[in-house]
Amino acid sequence: MPWRDVQALHIYYPVVRLFPNGGFNANWGNEIIGKVIKPIVEEYAMRWLWITRYNQPVAETPHLGTIPPDYQYHHPDVPDTPLNAFILFRLSIEDKSVQQRATELARAAGYFVVDWRDYDVVQDLGSNRFIREDASDTERVERAYQIAMFMDTVAKLLVHSLREENGEWRVEPNSDKALNPDGSFFQSVHHLFCNTTEVPLFVQVRSPFANVRAQVRF
Repeated sequence: MPWRDVQALHIYYPVVRLFPNGGFNANWGNEIIGKVIKPIVEEYAMRWLWITRYNQPVAETPHLGTIPPDYQYHHPDVPDTPLNAFILFRLSIEDKSVQQRATELARAAGYFVVDWRDYDVVQDLGSNRFIREDASDTERVERAYQIAMFMDTVAKLLVHSLREENGEWRVEPNSDKALNPDGSFFQSVHHLFCNTTEVPLFVQVRSPFANVRAQVRF
């Protein structure tokens, strides 16, 4: 199955740009996507792609021992645990020249990358996280395909909506304040997803006196 031919690339963000002027650059992920992944989507015909973003302990990454100190940082809440910020880019495509192109774009932008790695899409997207425990192997393959196509649509919608303004990559603004009160059309996309699926949603509020977990609907 061609859609199962997938490789993954970790793209690490430099600490010096993660904390400009003493504050945290919350837009770092969109910057990587805009500078590396958006050109790939526009230049190549691919089967599907998946984009996820992480801030996690260096010890939990597959490249332990190879990530330069300039791409590791410490958070006040966990001062003894080095962290890194990275995008995990998974891609299924026939033209493997895209791998060199993505690596060149990432390094030209000042990001740290290592070699592409094979990704077992069925082991991940067909796991118990996404399907019932007693599912057959055939059902797991089918479910993995459905999840992959869903994530592909989400990723491409994000890439399509990213715009560069004054050197910053951001999702295009939206003026429909009634349905998108915070200016992102993804609020309407989120509403439609929740409306269609009836996914359980909870808001958890913590204080020194009590923890409250309340179910909400969108």
